[in-house]
Amino acid sequence: MPSSNYSIAEYIFVKNTRLAIIAHPIFFSLLLLSSFGLSNHICTSFIVAKVILLLAILRWYSTSLYLNGHCKPWLRFFSVYGFIPTGLVWGIGGINFLFSGQTDLFILHAITSLSFAAHGIVNFSAIPKVAILNVALLTSPLIYWSLKFSNIYSTIYIAVLIVFALALAFVAHRAFVRDQTKLSDSIAVAKRDPMTGLLNKIEAKKRLNDLLSQGAPLRRVGFSVIDIDHFKQINDKFGHSVGDACIIAVASTLENCIRSASDFGCRYGGEEFILVLTNINELEFKMVSERIRINIEQLKFEHTALSITISSGCVWVDNANGKDLAFSDLFEAADTLLYKAKNQGRNQVCYSSI
Repeated sequence: MPSSNYSIAEYIFVKNTRLAIIAHPIFFSLLLLSSFGLSNHICTSFIVAKVILLLAILRWYSTSLYLNGHCKPWLRFFSVYGFIPTGLVWGIGGINFLFSGQTDLFILHAITSLSFAAHGIVNFSAIPKVAILNVALLTSPLIYWSLKFSNIYSTIYIAVLIVFALALAFVAHRAFVRDQTKLSDSIAVAKRDPMTGLLNKIEAKKRLNDLLSQGAPLRRVGFSVIDIDHFKQINDKFGHSVGDACIIAVASTLENCIRSASDFGCRYGGEEFILVLTNINELEFKMVSERIRINIEQLKFEHTALSITISSGCVWVDNANGKDLAFSDLFEAADTLLYKAKNQGRNQVCYSSI
């Protein structure tokens, strides 16, 4: 999974291009093996091959760590931009073939470069500037050849080819952005309860555990488990549509208590809810919890004489000393208080602090 310290675009780029890392040393070695008339420039080619192999090993190592969540600056830089020195050395290898008079190898090198560029147009689309740089590096030997021999027709052809490749890169990037937006929307929807719009159980657990692990300044947390009293009787007497309206009304009341980005409400299941309030002192938490109970008691529903009440188990925690707490600890404590509120007659709030 991508870490929060780097973007989804970078992660997808590195993941999609990882296997291509080994292509450069493999194909350059095959180019050397395909030559039988070795010139005095072949020593340079062997040096190039060794450097390409060394860069491939370093890139494979860095991308393996990067994809496993390690976010050291040098790892990130080399994983994303390690293709630049590889592309430069690859281009030098092609120009060396040209200087050594090995035209057949140069042509094979140019064809391979275009294949790599075609691969990059699609897989580098997450980061368009990288796609542009990749095409420029891989086609540099062809550009050099066309300029060296003043072949205007070849130069025009290569220029048109590069423009076409860059246009495809931008089209692919637009498709990537569109797909990424759809994916982000789908992820956001999957984290929420479809009826109320509150977080679902899985996401609520994750967020609270993240908050508790942060410590200060989010150490003061109010955690409430809230249950609609006699909900089954409401469904039986008034119907499920009215029951759904009750659930939505309670969820809306909880949402109105959210004050910051770190606060959240959750529909834990059925008629049971969770409310998490951060950076809140104990007295304020008690007041908010009681106000929620009163506001829900005063709710009115169209075409019915229905009024609803809730019971709440509320736990306040000051994690200043770095207590090893998790969602399960707070839920167990609050759930015990909820049952206490139920047993004492419902329509009330029971408090505790940890």
